[in-house]
Amino acid sequence: MGNRISFTHTAPCGRVLLQLKLKKKYGIPYVLTEHQGLFGQKSNFSREQIKDAYIPLYREAFSGADYIIPVSEQQIPKIKSFLSKEVPFKVISNMIDTTFFYKKEVDRNDQKFIFFAANSYFQEKGYDILLPAFDLVCKKSDQVELRIAGRYFSKPEFQNILKNCEYSDRITFCGYLSPSGVREELWNANAFVLSSRTEAQPLSFLEALSTGKPVVCTEVVPTGTFLDFCGYRVPVEDINALATAMINMTINYQDFDKKRIAEHLRDLASPDVVAWEIYHIYTEILHSKNH
Repeated sequence: MGNRISFTHTAPCGRVLLQLKLKKKYGIPYVLTEHQGLFGQKSNFSREQIKDAYIPLYREAFSGADYIIPVSEQQIPKIKSFLSKEVPFKVISNMIDTTFFYKKEVDRNDQKFIFFAANSYFQEKGYDILLPAFDLVCKKSDQVELRIAGRYFSKPEFQNILKNCEYSDRITFCGYLSPSGVREELWNANAFVLSSRTEAQPLSFLEALSTGKPVVCTEVVPTGTFLDFCGYRVPVEDINALATAMINMTINYQDFDKKRIAEHLRDLASPDVVAWEIYHIYTEILHSKNH
């Protein structure tokens, strides 16, 4: 079949198993890139998503790969638990257009402090944590606002959360936004907030860092992506910890070096960096198969 290589991810498993069949029949190696946040195992919700029926499929898919590329180091322990043989790993970030999101001047001059969140409503996004935490922040400051981009906020489950939010009048729902719309919101915000209970390496988080915005996030965000100078990282499903971090962000916002944050993200997730890392892995595999 010549110098060929296939690549896939485990969602759905059936696609990976097809790659495995092609490998067995034609000798085509495959690289498995893993994006699923459930392998991070940072919450009970994540752990509950791995059903017993999936385990044989995961075991066959991961063990058959010639290389596994997780986007987070936090995924590795759980993935390794499925391996029946040794498979090489390398963590490579998700890729975003860092040039598109970057803006040299990112500071705002008015008195309002705006947090921006860019996640549609799903249980794993932790809005049942974010809104109560936002209430606590609002009790400390009358200049704080929250803007949220995404879909599905008309669902009854979310409306029940919203009706219990004392300061819902300080929340703006932006709807589903284009990349340019997300970028504009990030440019106009002071900080980004992520309350998720399950993630691998969220793109919205990378986009925020790319603009130079400091972030408040939960521990689902991998430590390799989030460095101390990026903001505050708190335990999953901890309303008080999230609120405290958000309050601290409003107080210490000017202490964060926005240029340094953007440069960190560019060095991690820009197209040139990610493509080069993937290229080296594919070249290594093809070289090993041809010798």
